[in-house]
Amino acid sequence: GRVDLTKADFARAFANAAPAIARLGFTGDAAVCRRIVARSGSSFRLGMASLRGERRRAIPAVYAFCLVIDDRAVSRRHARIE
Repeated sequence: GRVDLTKADFARAFANAAPAIARLGFTGDAAVCRRIVARSGSSFRLGMASLRGERRRAIPAVYAFCLVIDDRAVSRRHARIE
C-alpha cells in the first residue's frame, strides 16, 4: 500500500541519520552521499561513475536522498504492520 510522508517525516529521517553520519567522521555532504549510495549495494552507483562534471556530483545526492526517504517509508510501513 501507499505510505504518505510529510515534511516532518523527511526532517526526522535526516535528523535521525545525522548522529550516525557524524560518528562515521564524514565532514562534507558529498562524502555522506557517497557513503549512503555505496552502502545501498545498488548497481546504479556504477552507472553514476560514468557521468561527468556537475551531473557526477549532483546525481549521487539525489539518489542518496531517495534512499533515505525510502528507508523512512519502509520503517513506517513496518511500524503499521506490527
